[in-house]
Amino acid sequence: MKKQRRQERVVLGSSRIETSACSLENNTDYWGHDIKALKANSTDACCVACQRDQLCTGFTYLGNEIPDPGFRNHCYLKASREGRRFVSGHVSGYLCSGDDEQITMGVQGY
Repeated sequence: MKKQRRQERVVLGSSRIETSACSLENNTDYWGHDIKALKANSTDACCVACQRDQLCTGFTYLGNEIPDPGFRNHCYLKASREGRRFVSGHVSGYLCSGDDEQITMGVQGY
């Protein structure tokens, strides 16, 4: 099920960053097209990292529930959202356009 979330502020280290909306898909992996992998503590942090990378169009986040501890709390920035598939526990997302953002402004949580 696709869910949309509006992010108001995300804190990375000591920096506070204003972000636009990301659309999230639970139990989804955007397979392949990796730009880079990095440690992240949330989908919010993953969204911010994607916004900072000019090549990024989406991401896949693996949180604490991933069985293999070596992959927990990792964000995979993607150059494409192709390869979309069901993977339990993965959360994928992409940057919304201005039109998408207007739709999600009233949505709280995810």
